[in-house]
Amino acid sequence: MPHKPITTDKQIAALKPAEKLYEVAVADCPGLRVRVSPKKARSGAGTSFRAQRASKTFYYRYRKPKEVSADKVRGDLEKMVIGTYPNPMSLSDAREEWQRLRDVKKSHGLPKAYEARQRADNLDALTAKQQKQEKDDYTVAVLVSEFATYQSTKIRSWAEQERCLKKYGVPTLGDQAARNVRRGAVTEILDALRAEDKNVQANRVLAHLRAAYNWALEREKGGIEFNPCTGIKKAKETARERVLENAEIRRLFENLPDSALTAAEQDLLHFILLTGARLSEACEAASAEIDTRKKLWTIPAARTKNGREHRLPLSEQAADLVRRRKGSSAYLFPALTDPKRPVHSWRIHAPLKDALPVLKVLPFTPHDLRRTLASGIAALGAPRHVISKILNHTDQSVTAIYDRHTYEPEMREWLGKWADYLDTLKKPAAVTRLTLKGVPEAVQ
Repeated sequence: MPHKPITTDKQIAALKPAEKLYEVAVADCPGLRVRVSPKKARSGAGTSFRAQRASKTFYYRYRKPKEVSADKVRGDLEKMVIGTYPNPMSLSDAREEWQRLRDVKKSHGLPKAYEARQRADNLDALTAKQQKQEKDDYTVAVLVSEFATYQSTKIRSWAEQERCLKKYGVPTLGDQAARNVRRGAVTEILDALRAEDKNVQANRVLAHLRAAYNWALEREKGGIEFNPCTGIKKAKETARERVLENAEIRRLFENLPDSALTAAEQDLLHFILLTGARLSEACEAASAEIDTRKKLWTIPAARTKNGREHRLPLSEQAADLVRRRKGSSAYLFPALTDPKRPVHSWRIHAPLKDALPVLKVLPFTPHDLRRTLASGIAALGAPRHVISKILNHTDQSVTAIYDRHTYEPEMREWLGKWADYLDTLKKPAAVTRLTLKGVPEAVQ
């Protein structure tokens, strides 16, 4: 049965559901209609209907222009739902929305298509805003943290990389969006280090930061589109030639007990001087790797620089030091804060620097002790290929491919002679005529 056009909310509320959907026009609003949903059958058999409230929906009906319609005479009808009655839309609200949509139709074309475009534009704008915020939130500090986490599963020196970047890069660049960092900002950090004559450190910062950005670029992190380290040249490095003289080694042994270095730090330096091991290899030395009965230290391939297992014979003095160090921890040199972990290699540098005045030795690094061993056993007469084996250097020569001898007996012999020689330097009254290669004889 036809209904008269609606003029009040009361009339809409009075509309009852029928067996079929029906629609009622709204007076004085061409195209604005109220759709009343049909009654629903009860569940189960039978055809009777249960009483229910009518579901009422406002919608706007209009004709498409002939040029975009299949009906070239009058144009197709298009319907657009604009709200439900009474919540959230009253008749007054529906009239206002109907007027807005009519204005849209006059100014922008079909309302449904315009609304779809608006929603798409709003979504695009919101997405762009979120993406920009995500890129702004991806700071250099976040980049360094994520890169360190990735590197921790790939390389042994990841902790040193992270420490270097956090010490020299993050304080200046940390809060900046990684994608906005420019070459000049990186250069300022490097120039400050170079001004302090820290060319090697500047080059390490440059290398680590470049690697971090390359990693982020490959993974499209934080909207980064270029590496700010590109085009920056390394500073010239002077090869280190520091070798401790005989008198310095003697003073080192004499004054170590009076220094602020811990017993573990003192033993670590002595261990490196006896074995020629790299600092990281010595710091991470596990008790299980060392057979004190056979006096043999087997360094796993995963912890060597060249990725090859290194079987290093120990002198009796080095074996005694290991026996003394073996204890409750699985490592010879456990971390002070967590004995279940080895000490970090970089933690020795600051205490050693502070101890130099007491040691009465010119500045040196743990790596200089490794160089001192190499120079010392060379001066004692050890062949260069044996020294190379002790240091676990990679020999790329053709001869090395065919020479499969382990040289363990030769390494044991010369490491034993070196340890015995160091014992003579521990005696204040001893006089030695040995001159290390390239180093003037020390005044005894």
